[in-house]
Amino acid sequence: MAVNKSSVLSMLDLIAEVEQHKDVLIEMVESFFENRKKLVPVTKTQLSNLLRLASETTSTKEVLAFVRYQIGRESEKKQDKWRWRKDEFGEQLIRVLEQEVLRLHNEKKVQIRLMRLFLGYMRRQAIYLGPAVEEGENK
Repeated sequence: MAVNKSSVLSMLDLIAEVEQHKDVLIEMVESFFENRKKLVPVTKTQLSNLLRLASETTSTKEVLAFVRYQIGRESEKKQDKWRWRKDEFGEQLIRVLEQEVLRLHNEKKVQIRLMRLFLGYMRRQAIYLGPAVEEGENK
């Protein structure tokens, strides 16, 4: 199987672009939780589902739409209202993704990779901080 040299170089350029932003993304995640006083109102499973979606799509808009769906969905379930809506967790996440993460680079392929990394770092930080709610708890 022949490997196209230009596609390999393109992939290496993409990796290099993403690599240079990793520390900034981690700092954004830390700042996100510091500004929220380290509150993590969603469960590990909810964050994993968001990360899984981001990993399976090439569309940053699809990821943002999923967060909006989670926010809106909870208006129907009184017991879960506080999770994505609690202290505007979901809205703040959307703002950080749109106003900070996506502005790090103009190319769509890089943007989705940066978004995936941000959400992965976010999940790790949330686990470190400990959830405000345990899995299966609806209060």
